[in-house]
Amino acid sequence: MGIYGRESLLTCTLGLLLMTNLASPVQAGTLERIQDEQSINVGYRSDAYPFSFKDDAGQPAGYTIDICRHIIGRIAAELNLERVDINYVEVTPGSRFDDIGSGKVDLLCGSTTKRLSLRQQVAFSLPIFRTGISAVMRHDADSALQEVLVDMQPLTLPRQANAGHFDNLRFGARADTTAEVWLRDAVSTIGIQATIKPVESYTAGVDDVIHGDVDAFFGDRAILLSLMAKDYESSDIAVGTRRFSHEPYALAVGKGENPFLLMVDRQLIRLFMSPVMSEIYETYFGDVNETVRTEFLMSTLPE
Repeated sequence: MGIYGRESLLTCTLGLLLMTNLASPVQAGTLERIQDEQSINVGYRSDAYPFSFKDDAGQPAGYTIDICRHIIGRIAAELNLERVDINYVEVTPGSRFDDIGSGKVDLLCGSTTKRLSLRQQVAFSLPIFRTGISAVMRHDADSALQEVLVDMQPLTLPRQANAGHFDNLRFGARADTTAEVWLRDAVSTIGIQATIKPVESYTAGVDDVIHGDVDAFFGDRAILLSLMAKDYESSDIAVGTRRFSHEPYALAVGKGENPFLLMVDRQLIRLFMSPVMSEIYETYFGDVNETVRTEFLMSTLPE
């Protein structure tokens, strides 16, 4: 074959490869798909009151749900759409990140802690709420244990620990959450003998404390306080004043969905700077004071 024949063959081969690549389906980004389909899949939890739960009519509701509804409405306006239909997808703490990765969920609107390690799986928005892990215990619980877990005392074990006073403790935590991860690490670090019971709901964990099945239940402080006020106001239990961790809550989207995440963050900033944010907050947590307003401001970024 002469040089011109080889060049012709090479040209045809490159042409076929180019045509093949152009014919291959290219997966559209979330923002493009929202614009094309005029719908979005929102992941929510049914057991994270007051952030994400089912109301009396069985519909998704909560602080985070209201935030997501607002920014989705603003995204629709930015895309010049009359509306964007919301398809709610119920998730669990164990399934939520896989649901994002599989495309089942476009926007996760629950009580998700913005953790560094999770950025290998998903991308997080600006923080929407700041909370931490606390413990709920019975009023008649061991006084030494209360000093460590409930009261604002230095986080060190009393002398009783050296004599095995804190051996065979029973703790509970919501399964597949940062509270369970923190609790296991804390027990190992402190070096006490304790059984950790993961439970499938906050209600189950609090009930375990009431019935004496566990010595303390660990979870998100804001959720515990809201649950106490809603369902356990007259119970002989209380949430401690100690906060063991800093838990910034955020929305989550698929890893690599930068255009969509930018749109979400831009609408969040506009929401934080508007009176609507105070209205959403007051619906679930009471009056907005100067500290809360400062937190709204600290969640924004300059354009």
